[in-house]
Amino acid sequence: MSPKAVLAWFFAVHGLLLSAGCGSKSASERPNIVLILADDLVTGALGFEGSPDARTPNLDRLAREGVRFTRAYVPLPQCTPSRASLLLGLYPHATGALTNHSTWQRSRSTLAQALRAAGYRCGLVGKWHLGEPDEPMAGFEDSWCVIDTKKLSYFDPVLWVEGRAEARTGYVPTLLTDEALRFIDRGGAQPFFLWLAYTSPHEPLSPPPDPALQRRPQDMTLPVSLADDLAEKPRAQRASEAHAAFRARSQPEVRALFALYQSMVDALDQEIGRLLAHLEQRGLARDTLVVFLSDNGTLRGEHQMLNKGPAFYEELVRTPLVMRWPGTLAAGGQVTGLTSSMDLFPTLARLAGAEVPAELHGRDVWPLALGRQQRVRDELFFQYLQRQPDEAPTPMLGLVTERHKYVQYFEGGEEELYDLSADPHELCNLVADPGASTPLTDLRARLETFRADAGLRGR
Repeated sequence: MSPKAVLAWFFAVHGLLLSAGCGSKSASERPNIVLILADDLVTGALGFEGSPDARTPNLDRLAREGVRFTRAYVPLPQCTPSRASLLLGLYPHATGALTNHSTWQRSRSTLAQALRAAGYRCGLVGKWHLGEPDEPMAGFEDSWCVIDTKKLSYFDPVLWVEGRAEARTGYVPTLLTDEALRFIDRGGAQPFFLWLAYTSPHEPLSPPPDPALQRRPQDMTLPVSLADDLAEKPRAQRASEAHAAFRARSQPEVRALFALYQSMVDALDQEIGRLLAHLEQRGLARDTLVVFLSDNGTLRGEHQMLNKGPAFYEELVRTPLVMRWPGTLAAGGQVTGLTSSMDLFPTLARLAGAEVPAELHGRDVWPLALGRQQRVRDELFFQYLQRQPDEAPTPMLGLVTERHKYVQYFEGGEEELYDLSADPHELCNLVADPGASTPLTDLRARLETFRADAGLRGR
């Protein structure tokens, strides 16, 4: 028997043993899992979030038929660290992936490895950003098709299919959806886990090929925070490349960026509609949990910054998050408690009857999705801990609670405090406001406790 066959036999037997164990789920109770990951999708850009500009009927339908998490966050708004935290269920300081130029701790157990050991067929399609494209990926050894992101283009890409480079012709989101459908169709009775990571709407912003999806700049609604002059904000923001990039653009140019970005979001929605329709056509919709979120957001001019910057604004760290499992999750549900992308590891692993590592920072949020619980935590933390050559964030920590957000900059000791209930656009920094001294003292103490427990440096 070949080494590959021996490995497949081991995982199959181990999965059967786990599924038969105490407290585990039978195969008939375990859903297929499709995790759809957008790239740089800013919160508020979708129809179900109230965007007046969005044309996202498929994602709007997904939210209507499933459960929407309205306070979902990522711990670090950059591609590699965010994806590592999702995959490992840990804060970045524990994954080792602190910037887009760092590597994660391969000795850690991944979500895919846990599901594969429980008997799932695991497939990866799209943007990986956590390793080289020509090698098996952290539990996705059953099937992987990865786009080469070193020279990212939205047309005629190179895809690495099972470790082989293949030049393809066409629009990247469509090609990735095609590969996802092939993975689904190759299955039998074995449950599957599909990690489908689109590159949209990450730059380079490119108009989709369908002219009907291309939007007009004059139709775009500009955000309230575009008027934020950063006068009361930390110096790092005013001195950032992100702010300089905004100042170099005219308002018509910024409006054109909004139109291009929204057209890419609408095109992404169209591809997700193809995927959902395929599940229904194959009779798999009621047996499949679909999870949709983004790796992080971006700044399109909000707070007078473009792309990423030294900040933890909602547009950067908050993500849309929807779960749909027809017949199991009530349609139209809404979770307002704080949740994190890190929570997906323990949540999905338990649903699959898989082993959940004890050291995870993520929490099982399935009781929230079922409406049996209101919250699983009182705060979430954010971290930038290292500089990197191209984006160079100022090292900083932050946290968000049900009402407030607090940010602490290591260099210079500057701080931010926002009352998200009264100021959802984060325009008014309350650090110098005597009336905010009580929450400021409390949040400083919470952040210091987190910093000490994590063994991180301070200001």
